Amino acid sequence: MAKLINIRAFCIVSGICFLAACNKSGLDQYPPVINPVNIPIGSSDITRSMNDFAFDFFKTVLNNDKTESNKLVSPLSIFITLSMIYNGSGNATRDSIAHALRLTSGDIQKLNDVCKILIEGLPTVDNKVKISLVNSIWYNTNGPQPVPDFLTTINQSYHAAVKPVDFFNSETAINEINNWVADNTNQKIKNILDNIDSGDLMFLINAIYFKGPWKNKFEVSKTINEDFHTSEGNLVSTPFMVQENTIHYAHSNNLQVAELPYSAGEYNVYIVLPDENTHLTETMASINATTFHELLSDTQSVKFSIHLPKWKSSYKINSLRPGLAAMGMDIAFTDQADFTKMYTHPVQVTKAIHQTFIEVTEEGTEAAAATVIGVGTTASTSPPVLKINRPFIYVIAEKSSGTILFTGVINNPAQP
Repeated sequence: MAKLINIRAFCIVSGICFLAACNKSGLDQYPPVINPVNIPIGSSDITRSMNDFAFDFFKTVLNNDKTESNKLVSPLSIFITLSMIYNGSGNATRDSIAHALRLTSGDIQKLNDVCKILIEGLPTVDNKVKISLVNSIWYNTNGPQPVPDFLTTINQSYHAAVKPVDFFNSETAINEINNWVADNTNQKIKNILDNIDSGDLMFLINAIYFKGPWKNKFEVSKTINEDFHTSEGNLVSTPFMVQENTIHYAHSNNLQVAELPYSAGEYNVYIVLPDENTHLTETMASINATTFHELLSDTQSVKFSIHLPKWKSSYKINSLRPGLAAMGMDIAFTDQADFTKMYTHPVQVTKAIHQTFIEVTEEGTEAAAATVIGVGTTASTSPPVLKINRPFIYVIAEKSSGTILFTGVINNPAQP
């Protein structure tokens, strides 16, 4: 398969292809993009790193959580938060974070520039899709103080609000932080932080909120109850949204990929559906950023009767350490950590929390995520039917930059 060269062509999906219905016309002409994200020439290695991180990290989530629950992460939220602490690291710690982020270049200014462009540009791509990416730094006024240059860099490159807080009054500080996260996720992420330990000195936080109306809305009157085959082999009756439409679609290597666009088609959700008798874990093992790009390059326009389950779910990872350690940055969580560009006092990562929310209805999709990194002292006839009626993976991404905002798995759409 030919690899994509133009980043704008990044996002599509793989599915169940009836070749007789396939053609290269139709949906290829989307409405004009309102304001595409312009990644600087020579920065494609950063966007590749982001997408490599997205798939590699999600695989660690599935490896560390063997339950049959629905799962969702925002790799972009985690990547941005780790990029902020990367600015404060040195020596082996810096190398380990770079490895976890899948960075192939040590050019931190380029990383910061790309993150800044995404933070500023993604919300303006389509004025009918609401998206915000906001950052903040909360540091303890009682104790060692952060390096001023670090605060300045994160404020300027990541538009992070710098908030000095008295951690000694921990209940007040926790409420302020949780309220900030809730306010910046439309109240979808609440109480992400449970406690502040005596050694905690700083929290670096990213919050993402997304709300996109379908380009082709589903009619509520056509929603019907159908059976979904759960990963445990059970049948669950759940509401399915139904419409006939022509979508971008591909079928390859026991995978079906379907692109469902929001608004003007610059933001899309990509449903990755394994063929029958193919387990979801096999599917996930075969996908990475490169193979996903290749799948997207092979999509064609196909008319389907689409049956998509409605779902609403939330997911919380109380410790990102196992996943990040598997990706090479465990040293950041130990007393061997080097964050001397953040604090002159010895510190390490003490907390790493991630929480997400999503709801998919006839109108569109609402999703939110927050990441908290704590740093502290070392202590034509009838169209073919595309029924998404078994466990599937989904990816929400923006086309012009190729940025993956959310990746998830639905094992049971009736499960909260």
